[in-house]
Amino acid sequence: MISVLTPHVGIAGGVKSLATHVMLLRQLGEEAWLINCGEPRDPWCRALSEARPYTISWSEYRRDHATDDGWVLVPDAGLTMLRSQIAQARGDRVLFALGWSYVLDYLDPKRWRSDRVFEAPSRWQLPLRKRWVRQWQRTLANDGFAAALANSTFTRQWLCERVDYDPVVVPSGIDGEIFFQNPTVRKPGQILVVGRKGAEEANRAMAALSESPSIRCVQAIDLDESEMAFAYQSADILLTFGREEGLPRVVLEAMSCGCAVVGYDGGGGREFMHHGRSALVAREAGDVVRLARELMADPRLKERIREGGHKEATRYTLAAQRDALASALALLRAARARGTLSLEHPLREICR
Repeated sequence: MISVLTPHVGIAGGVKSLATHVMLLRQLGEEAWLINCGEPRDPWCRALSEARPYTISWSEYRRDHATDDGWVLVPDAGLTMLRSQIAQARGDRVLFALGWSYVLDYLDPKRWRSDRVFEAPSRWQLPLRKRWVRQWQRTLANDGFAAALANSTFTRQWLCERVDYDPVVVPSGIDGEIFFQNPTVRKPGQILVVGRKGAEEANRAMAALSESPSIRCVQAIDLDESEMAFAYQSADILLTFGREEGLPRVVLEAMSCGCAVVGYDGGGGREFMHHGRSALVAREAGDVVRLARELMADPRLKERIREGGHKEATRYTLAAQRDALASALALLRAARARGTLSLEHPLREICR
């Protein structure tokens, strides 16, 4: 049995990824369950709708499903939000790093402040000390983690450097039946901002860009999946303000729907946000407005960015996600059979 913990089933990219993992595992013939440790609510995306028969509460898991020979996948957000549940979970615990900032907050909550200014050195650029790595290894081991997975090569490298463990990468896939281009509804000059990340900077950018009569800024917050797909398809450009991303799903969904993307890559977006080819990438405050104006003033550049982004997004399919999950699960089971399932033995070592 494979139990996938989630702090809640509200509108969030990570929740969609976790529900998708459950459904893909079910397609592979696995007994997989989504454990909702928060309040129940109606599904807002296809993955949660399909996973509804396999979604149970924490109390149901503890009463009817917990087994010592199972697997418990814990997402990065759950590390800090579900500390007591992690301690009570049964089976081998696997960290699923969908991002990296939550992992760092869990490993060393006193070292970093969430309200630091963006101009300060990014958390992934600061020098490391060996004693920190040893301390963080102990933190994970003390909470019973035996392995880790990551959703991007960036997050993989980030974990390698901080806990001296090389996780297997299972990238998220985008549902092409929902997120696709529809040029007939695209509105030239319509700029879309999704969610609340970087809210202050996003508000300033929208105010500055709205001064141009040819630009209309739209913000999408808490839309369900079908509404979100239409918002992407209707937009000409997506602005993204996420500075700490494992694999920015919003960007991939927008690219799939034909948006030209401008904004921060957050680290994990470097896999597919290539400046001047598939996106215009911001590095510091003020870049987003400047680059958006540059894109609006150059239709040929905008179409090049749109086409390049769409091509990059086509690599992130549900089939690729399912295959990566199957490979990761095979490695986990092989490591368990060999008695090498621990953070001291990266999964790839069993292939040597």
